[in-house]
Amino acid sequence: MNSATSRIAPIVAGLGLLAFTGTGGENTDLGAHLFGFCVGFGGGLVLALARRLTPGWLRNRRLQASCAAAALVVVVAAWAWGLVAAG
Repeated sequence: MNSATSRIAPIVAGLGLLAFTGTGGENTDLGAHLFGFCVGFGGGLVLALARRLTPGWLRNRRLQASCAAAALVVVVAAWAWGLVAAG
């Protein structure tokens, strides 16, 4: 893969995932899926820019574990909030 393809591929994959899972059904919250995509894109952009400044910091296992735990907490909290709100 060349450099341009490796940069664009995650964005295209994210848009495909948004189109596949985030737009179907009458009870789908399109705004939540769209804003989730935008936040993920922004977070990825921040990490990509930060990585250029200090390339080795993302290899830290403690940082990776903390980010994984934070992502899991956010997903579980979002589902719990949605289920409670739905009644």
